[in-house]
Amino acid sequence: MKRTKSMIYKETIESTELLLYTENTSEIYYRHIIPALDNLRKKFKKGTYNSDKAVDLWYHIATAAAKMYDKEFSGQFETCFTVTDRFTVAVELERRYSEEFKLEVVDLEDLTDYAQEHREEARDAAHSETKTA
Repeated sequence: MKRTKSMIYKETIESTELLLYTENTSEIYYRHIIPALDNLRKKFKKGTYNSDKAVDLWYHIATAAAKMYDKEFSGQFETCFTVTDRFTVAVELERRYSEEFKLEVVDLEDLTDYAQEHREEARDAAHSETKTA
């Protein structure tokens, strides 16, 4: 997606409202966020995750959320949420979920290390039992 001059990160009341609406509306969550998370999680695990492309994806989701908000509340999409508001929401969503992906990888590595240690302990215990028998 081509970045424009108005695509800057600037927290406003409107961007906070859109972020809350995006994360708390079940239709957006199930239709847009869950498939996006599945896709981005796969890319993160493969090592092909690109934060700029992820922001582009989140920007499209923020735009869809802004349109739904517009239909539900105001009827003035162009004046309700600016490009800056939607871009701010996209950047914030990318930050939140990329941190979650990093934590998942750390947890998985810790779990793998834990399992490896216990396998070695069990093998040593079994080996010492066969020596004493």
